[in-house]
Amino acid sequence: MMKSNLFGRLMVFSMIALSMAATRAQAQTELPQPSGYAGLALGYADPSDLNGRLGYGANIGLKFPYGLGAGLFFLNSAGSENGIDTAISHYGIEAHYGFAFFDAEKPQPGFGSPAPGLKLGARLGASTFGATGTNAPAGKTSFTAGPSVAYDIEIPYGLTVGADVSAMFTFGERSGSTLYALATTKYWF
Repeated sequence: MMKSNLFGRLMVFSMIALSMAATRAQAQTELPQPSGYAGLALGYADPSDLNGRLGYGANIGLKFPYGLGAGLFFLNSAGSENGIDTAISHYGIEAHYGFAFFDAEKPQPGFGSPAPGLKLGARLGASTFGATGTNAPAGKTSFTAGPSVAYDIEIPYGLTVGADVSAMFTFGERSGSTLYALATTKYWF
């Protein structure tokens, strides 16, 4: 009887000690928090039925654990052909998965740091076509979607520079596609 009582007390003591140690270890472990970014882009845009032209854009979003990210985007291309000024805008939501490349000898950056790496994603939203000038077609808004590939390189002060390539396919009354090849800079907060 004495042995079973002693064994029971040791089990209770062990369980209390383990739960206290686990609570202490859990309290010292920092849980990952989303980090945000805001970016600008400038480069080349090539609409399917118009000449290549200046392209620019902006995005804002959050980076989540496990390489996931989501945000809002705006892309625009503007140019003039045959006396008609045209502008094509794409805007909506984006989601991506980031492949960060780490050196095994160095510690990985914290969750809040913008780890350099390749990002594969998708964009979904609306496209607006506008034109001004003699015999200009009427403006149209249509559904748009497309893939994107980006690469960011970390520089000081919470900034990254990189490239963003995306193909936006427009479906509806004015269908077509626009390829964007843009240089980017992002501020991470």
